[in-house]
Amino acid sequence: MATWQFKLELVPRAWVEATTNSVDALYDSEGYDTSVAWEQFSPSIEVEPLIEAIFPKGASWHADLHTWGDEERSDIQIWYKNGSFESIAVRLDLREKYESLLSKVADLASKLDCVVFIPESK
Repeated sequence: MATWQFKLELVPRAWVEATTNSVDALYDSEGYDTSVAWEQFSPSIEVEPLIEAIFPKGASWHADLHTWGDEERSDIQIWYKNGSFESIAVRLDLREKYESLLSKVADLASKLDCVVFIPESK
């Protein structure tokens, strides 16, 4: 991730409520991993069409990774494992006007019933 990119993750609201906001469960000795939040919870609506309304579909370097947008600028990435969500990550290019994009990401989070998790702020 470039220094001008700001990263956030979407985490299911139901997981946050079930763990009473215990974000410590997302961290281990190597950093953070939001897949634990997605193990029991998944969106009840189609996610990819919602993301395609924000960014065009991109090429991926791995079969389990789906990407939209531009990796060098702003993008959204979904990791899957055995067809289930592992993470939904968003990177915002802070060199450009990002307010409109941030609003779209907030709308996406709302539609998916997710909250925003900022890994660096714990």
